[in-house]
Order: sequence, then structure tokens, then C-alpha cells
Amino acid sequence: MSKNRVLIVDDTPSNLDSLLNILQDEYEIAVANNGKKAIEICRSEHKPDMILLDIVMPEMDGYEVCERIKSDKQTQDIPIIFITVLSDDESETKGLSLGAVDYIYKPFNPILVKARVKNNIKLKLYRDELELLLKENEEIMMAQSKHAEMGNMISVIAHQWKQPLSAISAVANKIIFDIELDKYDIEQIKEHAHIVNDQVQELSKIIKDFANFFKPNKELQSITLQELVHMTQSIISSTLKSNGVELSCEVDDTPISTYVRELMQVLVNILVNAQDALLERNIENPRIVLSLKHDDTSLMISICDNAGGIDDNLLDKVFEKYFTTKTGKGGTGIGLYIVKKIIEDHLNGNITVMNQDDGACFKIQMPLSQA
Repeated sequence: MSKNRVLIVDDTPSNLDSLLNILQDEYEIAVANNGKKAIEICRSEHKPDMILLDIVMPEMDGYEVCERIKSDKQTQDIPIIFITVLSDDESETKGLSLGAVDYIYKPFNPILVKARVKNNIKLKLYRDELELLLKENEEIMMAQSKHAEMGNMISVIAHQWKQPLSAISAVANKIIFDIELDKYDIEQIKEHAHIVNDQVQELSKIIKDFANFFKPNKELQSITLQELVHMTQSIISSTLKSNGVELSCEVDDTPISTYVRELMQVLVNILVNAQDALLERNIENPRIVLSLKHDDTSLMISICDNAGGIDDNLLDKVFEKYFTTKTGKGGTGIGLYIVKKIIEDHLNGNITVMNQDDGACFKIQMPLSQA
């Protein structure tokens, strides 16, 4: 098993030698005699698992080194123990406020040094393991969300296939009926064949739309807002229409650069949620308004319904993991959580929800261009 790596930062050679002698049997040691070199080591491929950092150094003192390390995402998780002759409360408070986890005072007590380094490295390893488990759990949740969404989309496909299949069935029955009565002619057969072919093309288009929707695509695409809305409507409009839900869109032809499939996933998810709320509450004249507006740099999207809104006590919980108002009705509670993750982590935006007028309104703000 490889040893944990400890970086010792001190401008005094005797201090470096003392700490090296105390720790070298148990840890892989790196040394730096100034703050600049310490930061370089922390940003290298072999980052340390722990830093022992002297406070009083020329050019860049330990406080500044600590502040720089903690402000850099690449290095901010490395635990820092200050080594110092300063023992007043003010100095200790300042160090801890900058992100240090502990203090070791000079002259060094070998037993104390070993114990504090060992305990804080253990804590770091536990934290790293927890973060890994959380990341794995996040990936599982994303997969669950995708499966749940695919189930919803299969239902939507079924709705959208009804009309073309009904048309094909009607034409087939008409052909059979005419044959049995010996009333058909070549021109009529051609006409019926064209109708069947048109409906088959429509079925093919529906499948292509959904295949594209689920196709992984992490590349930026240029698209106009009208095209984005049209593509979203191709996924959801038939289901909304079959359930009597009116969808009105306010949009112009402004071009944007974004991750189109992920943004569509967000829009479809929120629209389906709005539809479910409208149907569950038996709203008369159910409607959803999708609005896309912009300024020079930002895109503002709002999706509002007239389903009566969300309980005020639940508004701040709707984006939480596993929260759902559909207990026992197939709700997983991960849809809106994943929506928030996509908006914040992938599209560099933010999403909020509020009650206004006679329903709930989701508002998204994100860059007009992700480039």
C-alpha cells in the first residue's frame, strides 16, 4: 500500500529536518521552503494528502498560502495544519477561519505531531470515501431518472402513435371492405397506399424525434429559440392535446448556443409535471404557458400553469432529492432534483419556483451562449 503524502512548508531548515525525522517512516514527504513552491507542489499531479504549514515566512506568510490553497478548486480539499510559535487565541482563530484544520506548536512534540497528522489524514480519507460514495449515488440517481423519464416518454409515444395507427387501420379496413364488395379500383388503391405511406412516415418521424431526444450529446449546438420550442413540442404536444391541456408559447427567433438535448430534457420534465398537476386536480380549461425571453447575455425561461400552485410549505423542498407529491402514484421525486442539477451544473444557470396568479411558475435563467 502506498504511503500518504505530507507536504512540509517552512523556511527554517532545522524545522524541516525535525518534522522530516518525525514523519518520514510513516509518510511520503515533500518539502518547500517558501509559499510559492508549496502552491506549485499542491497543484502538481502528485498533490499532498496533508500540509504542515509554517505561519511566519518571508514574502508570502502561511496565512496567504492557506488562503490561496483554499480558494483554488484544485487544491481546496487538502487539509492544512499550521505549525507556529504563535499561541495566542487571535492567531489560532485567524488560521481556522481561513480553513486550517489544526495547529502544531513549536518546539515539536513528536508524539503530538504524529497523532495530529494521523487523525487529520484519516478524516480526509473518510471524507474522500464519502464524496466518492455520494458521486456514485448521484450517478445511480441520474440513471434512475433517465429510466423514469424513458417510461414517461414511452407513454407519450403511445399517445402520438394513436392517430397515425388509427388512420392506417381505417384505410386498411376500407380496402378490405371494398375488396369484399368488389368495389375497389386502381386509382383508389394508389390513393390509399399514399395515405398509408404518409402515416408510416409520421410514425417514423415520431420514433426519430424520441431517439434523438435520448441520444447522448455533450456538444454545444446552435439553435434558434423557435427551433428549440418546436423540437420540444414534437415530444410533448400530442400528449398535452390528448389530455385537453392547452400549451401556448411566447418565443422569438433568437439564436442561442447550448446543450440542446439537456435543455429539452429540462423543459419536457417540467411540462409533464405541470400536466400531471392539472390532470390530478381536474382543472377546467387547463393551460400551460411556455415563455422564452432574453437580453444581451441571458436567456429567461418561464413555465407557468393554472393548476392552483404548490403548497407554500413545500415550495422550498421541490428540488430536494426524493421529494415528491405523488407518493403511491409512481413519483420518484428525482425528476426536479435532476432538472436543477442539469441547469446549475451543465447549463450554468439557476432555477426557481413560485406561486403566481392561479398556478405554479418555474423560472430558469441561463447564459444565451454556453461558449
